[in-house]
Amino acid sequence: MFYQKHFPYMKTYEDGNGALLYTIYYEDGQIVTFKEMTPCAEIINFCDLDMTEYISILDDFKQTEYSEERYDDLCKMAWDIVDWLKDKHRCSYFFTSYGLSDILCHPITSEMSIDESFMSNLKRQHITDAQKHLEEVITIHEIFIYGLKICLDKENMPARHVSEKLMDFFNRYPQFMTFTLPTGYALYKTDEEEHLYMTEQDGDKLSVISYVIIERLSEMFYYEFMRIMQNGRQIKRCKNCGKYFVLMDNRKREYCDRVFKDGKRCSEIGHTNTYKNSLGDEQSPLKIAQTLYNKLYSRMDRARSKLPDELTDKDMTEEEFAAWSDLYSSARTDYKSGRISGREFIRLIWRD
Repeated sequence: MFYQKHFPYMKTYEDGNGALLYTIYYEDGQIVTFKEMTPCAEIINFCDLDMTEYISILDDFKQTEYSEERYDDLCKMAWDIVDWLKDKHRCSYFFTSYGLSDILCHPITSEMSIDESFMSNLKRQHITDAQKHLEEVITIHEIFIYGLKICLDKENMPARHVSEKLMDFFNRYPQFMTFTLPTGYALYKTDEEEHLYMTEQDGDKLSVISYVIIERLSEMFYYEFMRIMQNGRQIKRCKNCGKYFVLMDNRKREYCDRVFKDGKRCSEIGHTNTYKNSLGDEQSPLKIAQTLYNKLYSRMDRARSKLPDELTDKDMTEEEFAAWSDLYSSARTDYKSGRISGREFIRLIWRD
């Protein structure tokens, strides 16, 4: 017995490097493929979305009183809500837009009565179903935010075993206890780097690989969620951008590989940004102290190239700087621990 797929749907494969390959099949025969280079990026990026604006415009839609005269305007409101996802999360937009299309563009067949009463009720039902469909995005968002935090966040309840955390998730959302996804097998050709390419003919390197069929947004995120679990991975929040990322090994990592600014990745500039942010604004004691440290270090460095009789009162010997640096470190520790005020900290270390 063959599984009857509903268009459009996705087939999901995993290549030799652990990246996911998503192939979308449309009813008109079109096929689109994209590769998820960062492991399980779709669920993580979705859960990191700030849905405040989406919820606000959805509430406006739900609170707009229905009338047949407003039907077209209400349909437009529904599509505007879906469009909010367009540039923020491609897979959410894909599933939500096609789901809404099925609701609002359902064809009228000859078997249906087309009297005015029937059409009026059908339109009202369209709007009700559209509201439920768009609300489901919020529900899915809440479910998997909870799943990532409870089951996979390395820094959340580290003493508890992963299996215990997973049972917490299932107890809260029992519908996922028996959640299943249809699977299949396909021939794929691999290149020297073990990348996958679909093939319909024989070749030197052919692999029979399994795939999963995904037809709904909840299925896609559950699949990625369980893949992280099955691979024994955990996630944590990047200390630079604040977003989740998957820990691919046992090395201690604090920053993700997302491009943050000016083409630089968090892993490249995270340490510098974290340190700068810890200093506070320009008038904070730590910022003033750091500026003073840099100035006195420059004086000491400049004095290294001078003879003793060439030194001025603006120069600082290595011995003088070392003594001041010890005072600076001690006072900085006292200030950060709250033993002295910011004013006292600056008074102790200040040098003209």
